[in-house]
Amino acid sequence: MSNSYLIYIQLEEAIAKFCGYILFNYCPIVILIYIQLEEAIAKFCGYI
Repeated sequence: MSNSYLIYIQLEEAIAKFCGYILFNYCPIVILIYIQLEEAIAKFCGYI
């Protein structure tokens, strides 16, 4: 569980940096992908 959480934090930082580099217009798309990813990670964490 703690291992998955560490990966999740690194992923969160990577997405935040990525969102900072691209145009603001594309950020909502990234946020949508991020929300889906967050749900997938939550489900994955529930299985371990």
